[in-house]
Amino acid sequence: MKASEASAPAKRGLCSSGHSMNWLIDSLAVWRISSLLVNEDGPWYVFKRLREATGFVYYGDGSILRQPDNSVLACVWCTSIWVALAIVFLPKWLRRALSLSAIAIGVEKYGNR
Repeated sequence: MKASEASAPAKRGLCSSGHSMNWLIDSLAVWRISSLLVNEDGPWYVFKRLREATGFVYYGDGSILRQPDNSVLACVWCTSIWVALAIVFLPKWLRRALSLSAIAIGVEKYGNR
């Protein structure tokens, strides 16, 4: 194999830092959207209302009393599969903003330890 053939994937961008950065941005954005849908109330309780519309019932303190069986919104792992399929349609600036939010949450959560 020639040296030029060995570097062909790098020339196509498969191993470039740009490709890795896009993958990281998209991964963080998927986590952020999934976490919003599963764990957070959101502005004007929009995410909590969405979960309630799908069958979630809450105690007065906000903890879950009952959740529907096989709900996509039951855990971040389940939700992230569907979010990952949809995220390719979001504009890059929005995916980047969501990933920055995910990083800020990580810094806040783990930076004060």
